[in-house]
Amino acid sequence: MNQTTLNEEIAAILTENCNNWMTTLEIAEQVNERNIYFRQNNLALKDFPMRSNQITGSINIWKF
Repeated sequence: MNQTTLNEEIAAILTENCNNWMTTLEIAEQVNERNIYFRQNNLALKDFPMRSNQITGSINIWKF
């Protein structure tokens, strides 16, 4: 099974929004709505929704 990582999901969301600025809350809402990303333990986001601080943590490790 080929799963999308959180970073890939964030990148796809930003690309689909023409790389316009988005808050971490907006990104988290999109991740939850799209329901493509599953946590590493395979728990669906509908059971444990993504929070904006998790988006911040993921983005902070990116190198620009």
